[in-house]
Amino acid sequence: MARAAGNDRQEAVVVARALLARSWAAQVVQIRVDRAASHRVAGVTLLGVKLQRRVDSKTFYREANQLVDLVLATDPQLEEVDVRATVPAARKVDAGEGDEPYFDTVFTLTVRRDAPRDREAYFDPAWRAQLNDVR
Repeated sequence: MARAAGNDRQEAVVVARALLARSWAAQVVQIRVDRAASHRVAGVTLLGVKLQRRVDSKTFYREANQLVDLVLATDPQLEEVDVRATVPAARKVDAGEGDEPYFDTVFTLTVRRDAPRDREAYFDPAWRAQLNDVR
């Protein structure tokens, strides 16, 4: 599966299959599972543009939490799930490799299995306002 990555790619494929079996507002573009000794962490990258359906920031946050819960349920050995939404970065000039990022992160949510109720998210203010624009 092309969207699976990380040094535990086999487990990333298992998680990816669970996530991709459902319809989400934001496209799931990458699922990674990384292992260091006995520690395992999952990262999920969402595309923050061209959403499949209109959602406000409250609905986006709720869906991101549902995604986290599904990842944790899929792999009971994962200690943490990190979700981020990205959008293409506005590039001013193409001055060569490494000069500017290709993507900007507009949303993050990190949830540890041992503290599942501690859920705080970061929203880029402009992106959040765009989600909440009722036009």
